[in-house]
Amino acid sequence: MADISRTTILKTTTDLETNLKFLNVELNAIKAKFIAANREGANKPAQYGADQEYTELFKVGPVVSDLVDAVKRLENEMADLHRYIGEQLGRDPNVAEMPATVKLGGSTQMSSDANGDISLSTIQMLYLAVGALFLAAAALFYFSKKLPQGKDDSEFLKAPKAMTALLVMTVLLVGSFYFIFDQYKGEPNNEVILNLTIFSLIAVVGTLLVSNKLAAKDKNNWGAMQYPQLVLGMLAIFTYVGVEVTIQSNLGELLKVNLGNGLNPIGLPSMSDSEIAPLISMYWGGLMIGRWAGAIAVFNPVGKLKTWLYILVPYAAFGVVLFVNSISGFDVSVLYWFALCVAIQIGGFFLGKEKPALTLKIFGFLGVVSVLVGLFSSGQLALYAFLSGGLFCSIMWPSIFALSIHGLGKYTSQGSSFLVMMILGGAIIPPLQGKLADIIGIHSSYWIAVACFVYLAFFAQKVGKILNLK
Repeated sequence: MADISRTTILKTTTDLETNLKFLNVELNAIKAKFIAANREGANKPAQYGADQEYTELFKVGPVVSDLVDAVKRLENEMADLHRYIGEQLGRDPNVAEMPATVKLGGSTQMSSDANGDISLSTIQMLYLAVGALFLAAAALFYFSKKLPQGKDDSEFLKAPKAMTALLVMTVLLVGSFYFIFDQYKGEPNNEVILNLTIFSLIAVVGTLLVSNKLAAKDKNNWGAMQYPQLVLGMLAIFTYVGVEVTIQSNLGELLKVNLGNGLNPIGLPSMSDSEIAPLISMYWGGLMIGRWAGAIAVFNPVGKLKTWLYILVPYAAFGVVLFVNSISGFDVSVLYWFALCVAIQIGGFFLGKEKPALTLKIFGFLGVVSVLVGLFSSGQLALYAFLSGGLFCSIMWPSIFALSIHGLGKYTSQGSSFLVMMILGGAIIPPLQGKLADIIGIHSSYWIAVACFVYLAFFAQKVGKILNLK
């Protein structure tokens, strides 16, 4: 009787798994047809009014797309369940419940949710770790005796022309984003949203370049914006924050995409949220690694101690990232080889010789190379290349800031305020890449990151010449 039960159970799960595979194939065919039709005529519905098939596809396409993803997840879960039942029935026919964790394929998978989503307890653990790091940083600054006062009593000078230019830019951005958000009240038009996002980018870049050109003719009332290094620096901060955010914002979706063969665009198996989580944390951890290394100079070490700190501190930070992910229940073995990327960053620090222009130029170049490798390679190499973007972005903010306010004199405070305003790049560049991804594919959309790193390297070269820095 037990044998009959086992056979019946295994046959049932096998049939379910087979039916799901057939269903997934059929749904993918419908999805592909919808995508093709949508690309050809989604923005010209009037031309397809008489085409009932297209009209139906246009209506059901998004639903089918979501259904394909859901069925694929269910198919994967059924395959895991089938394998588990087969193993358990061979050992203990009386097993009635799934354990908290199930050994699949030789590794322990998180069972927080059936679809591989991350559990609340895991998220809480990560936030507790982040809080501990903030406390450690606070203690570090509290007990340090070599830090400056951080107080500026200088007068904030007026610059009416500069403020007018920034006000015009703000009005253009508010108007643009109003119409973007308005699109999402109904069925959003991707072409309109893309055009509005491009307009936002042009509004920022155009306003700053025109302002600097006008200031070059007449410096009166332009304040800090009369200095080309500041204007170029404002664009650099805009670009830096944009590329820093956009790489990771779209990376999760890149790794989730299933091209129909179970693989994502970089040739790795399509990933779940729980698989992606440690990778994204490593990206942001790369930023922490670089900034820990950059903070070494604050304590003014000398000689061999300084050299060893530049080697050991990044790997200490790398170890923190691995440890936090490990105690959160994630498999960190996939991150071990990322240590080679950390070594490249350390080499960049030594080559930069603590010179902002040279350092920024080197890391801008490394950023370009990393994204190009991610675009033209596949597998783990491509994954590490995209993740290393965090490493190479890590030291850019202080380098850009130092170069931008160099030589501003009494306008230093004003220029610093203008620079901070430009973090709005994080609200424009990622959506621009996202909408571009809808047209050319999410993998190819990373050419935007290449363009951003190219500008940052150009900024370092250009401002180095303006300031006559060696």
